[in-house]
Amino acid sequence: MLHAETAGGATLLVGLLTALTWANVDPNAYRRLLNWSLPALLHHWEIGTTYTFVVNGLMTLFFFAIGIELSHEIRIGQLRDTRKAIAPIVSALGGMLGTALVISVFGWLFHNAPARSSWGVPMATDVAFALGVLALAGPRIPRELRVFLLTLAVADDIFSVIALALTGPHAPDVAWTLIAVAAGLAVAKFARLIPMALWVVALILEWLLFTKAGIEPSLAGVVIGLAVPFHGERSVGHRLEIPAMLASTWLALPLFAFVATGVTWTAIVWDQTGWRFGLFLLLARGIGKVAGIVGVVSLTRRAGIGPDPSLTKPMFVGLAMLCAVGFTVPLLFAGNVFGVPSSLYLMATLSLLAASLLCAIAGVVILRRSTAQLVAE
Repeated sequence: MLHAETAGGATLLVGLLTALTWANVDPNAYRRLLNWSLPALLHHWEIGTTYTFVVNGLMTLFFFAIGIELSHEIRIGQLRDTRKAIAPIVSALGGMLGTALVISVFGWLFHNAPARSSWGVPMATDVAFALGVLALAGPRIPRELRVFLLTLAVADDIFSVIALALTGPHAPDVAWTLIAVAAGLAVAKFARLIPMALWVVALILEWLLFTKAGIEPSLAGVVIGLAVPFHGERSVGHRLEIPAMLASTWLALPLFAFVATGVTWTAIVWDQTGWRFGLFLLLARGIGKVAGIVGVVSLTRRAGIGPDPSLTKPMFVGLAMLCAVGFTVPLLFAGNVFGVPSSLYLMATLSLLAASLLCAIAGVVILRRSTAQLVAE
């Protein structure tokens, strides 16, 4: 329990390996479990199946834990100086633009229509996977680097969901969105007056408003988590941190990995258009993320608003690799562009899995070496 981040990396891997094994040994049973219908009342709130219950429901706990950690850093931690938040937020935009540019250029150069139309697929970072893999890089990771990754990944997720909402088939409901924003602001305004037990109520209400608004409902966790106050050792924030982290580590993360990563290899069609698209998507995740993030970090340092000087360039290369890990929002984009379960959607899933595996290994190796050099010096 005291090493929840390391446990988070382990539980993610267990969920991922279980999903891959089951999806290929007995794909019908795996799909039946994911599509298992829950009580009719839940269908109204976009959690009518096992899959949507985990992705739209339980993952709210993960984002709530992330929001609380960000609140801690903003109020009494590394992000008290707002200038320190600029670099990771701008770097998130750099990584998104880098991936979109790479896949679009490959699509035009090689006349690959799927790549040209899927600029949004490789953009997003999965916070859950990025932090889970970061835990595998060992205990010597500087706290400043972890906070940078946390801020970057959350900003990346939020920007990507906004892009998905603007380009998807269903636009957010303006009225419900305004109500959700107003509710979040009200919780933040009166945060110190809210007793600990009512924070769960606030989280559920904001989640319901996000669902009605047509916005990724799990992101309600970030909104409420950011409002949690830290104003003393017995504050609500300090008391909520550990329970939220444990719920995220032992419940939300492994179940998310289980429902998000089950790919049945035999269902993929290998034609020239498909495999080229998969290759371009993989390159966009690997090359685009690294070039975009590292390039923006260098620019912010020249402008005098960059991250801590003790964090080296190899560390940011490793960090950028971890930002290429994940599935959730990329697959939502792929579903909007190609439809589910089309052959191109399955190819996108395979490509994202390959990119996640390769970039996770490369990122962990680079971070281990760079932090070992830092300790040696």
